[in-house]
Amino acid sequence: MKKKILIIEEDLNIQEIISYVLTNAGYSVTVLSPNNTQLEKNRPDLIILDDRLQNDTRNLLCTKLNALPEIKGIPVILTSTDIKY
Repeated sequence: MKKKILIIEEDLNIQEIISYVLTNAGYSVTVLSPNNTQLEKNRPDLIILDDRLQNDTRNLLCTKLNALPEIKGIPVILTSTDIKY
């Protein structure tokens, strides 16, 4: 069974890049926007979280991650990108 990775990223280009790489590496990838995080329905093995989210949004997500028993304990990787288009 494929490992599931949840990506929470607001930049659509970064979403596509990370999703493409991980899908081609054999992972099952779900991408959610920071405003639509149905974490309870998407129990992943790993969460990749955009570190450049606004502080309120990022703090709310981290609080939610710690409060949900079904999500608590899942590793979280914070990513930070600065791409000039």
